[in-house]
Amino acid sequence: MINNKCDILLINPSYHRRSGSGVIPPIGLAYLSSFLSKNGFTSQVLDCSLYFDKLDNISLEQINSWLQKKLLSIQPRLAIGIGPCTTSAIRSIITIVDACKKSHPNKPLIFGGPLTFIPDQEWVFFEKFSASAVVKGE
Repeated sequence: MINNKCDILLINPSYHRRSGSGVIPPIGLAYLSSFLSKNGFTSQVLDCSLYFDKLDNISLEQINSWLQKKLLSIQPRLAIGIGPCTTSAIRSIITIVDACKKSHPNKPLIFGGPLTFIPDQEWVFFEKFSASAVVKGE
């Protein structure tokens, strides 16, 4: 169960999966959470991919509704991290950003993952997703 207070909230976006494919655990976010803990910060991982396997309009509305409720019960003190950002998760990321802006409008949003590593594409995260920071690389 997610504690309602933490320093950093890490959100794993859902991604469109083919029929029969499994869920990929957010190991990168687990590494980040461990690193934060070792350095005196608390964190929580919210894994959207566990609950949503399609990214059609109905699923995106369900993600938004579910996420709004979850985010209202979690109080990140410092920031919200979203990732990994991949092409298969982009529609989910847009929905997550919208929900985060509504529930925690003043919290910095930090993005990471393969899409952040594409040269000269940072503007997408800053202009379209209101990113405060983009983490590139491992």
